[in-house]
Amino acid sequence: MKTASFVLFFLIVVFSCNSIKVTSIQKKSSVSIIAKWKLIELNAKKIDKETYYVQFRSDQNYSAYAGCNNLGGDFKLNGNQIIFGIGISTEMYCTNENSDRELAGVLSGEKTYEINKFDLLIKNYENIVIAKFVLTK
Repeated sequence: MKTASFVLFFLIVVFSCNSIKVTSIQKKSSVSIIAKWKLIELNAKKIDKETYYVQFRSDQNYSAYAGCNNLGGDFKLNGNQIIFGIGISTEMYCTNENSDRELAGVLSGEKTYEINKFDLLIKNYENIVIAKFVLTK
């Protein structure tokens, strides 16, 4: 009886320690959406502009820029769903620049998001990636 109790106690301790280690590793590697993200792909087109970004803040507001106008608005998170409120934009005259309008389309309505390491993917209702960002430093 003592041996069985000792083995059971030993197994509980070993598995408890392993669970704690896994949890702490997961917390260290998780990245929050609350950060500044550099835009690297928009509607399947590679973006090679250092200044294009979206920044999600803890007050549930975002700001963004993709070439001409500044964008902003509010958002709510629900699991992996992100719901954008009505956004605002400056209205500067832009030549040959549609990226800010395309990004405004991404940052509107209900979308889903996924964070893989240091990449943020925003997907439409068909689960297609419509914008890809990388975490800025």
